[in-house]
Amino acid sequence: MEIKIMVVDDEEEILNLLRKYLEKAGFNNVVTINDPEKALELMQKELYKIVLLDIRMPKMDGIELLQKIKDINPLCNIIMVTAYSDLNNVVECIARGAVDFVAKPFKMKELTNIVGQCRERIDRWKDVILKNG
Repeated sequence: MEIKIMVVDDEEEILNLLRKYLEKAGFNNVVTINDPEKALELMQKELYKIVLLDIRMPKMDGIELLQKIKDINPLCNIIMVTAYSDLNNVVECIARGAVDFVAKPFKMKELTNIVGQCRERIDRWKDVILKNG
């Protein structure tokens, strides 16, 4: 089964770049959204297992959206992607359940490796559930 990935950022240029690189890396089920409220609506309808999430966005910041996504799907692997990284943001995001934190400008190989690690983690979880369920 293909893992669904959601990318949420208010910058269309970043969304297009991330979709292109993720698809080139073999992740073919990538949805990009520039509105955090719409992202939350979609998350309530479909199960996205990996989310790349910007911190600073209008309407709702990424930390608030992170918490709301975790309330809907506690097992969602959320990777924070931001140009505004400081120790407080990193600690808060990790404490709220983000699996990783990447600062912009990011290296695409690094980001696709992190997404790949998330996919491997999800596969391990699925194996454990199948063996014990």
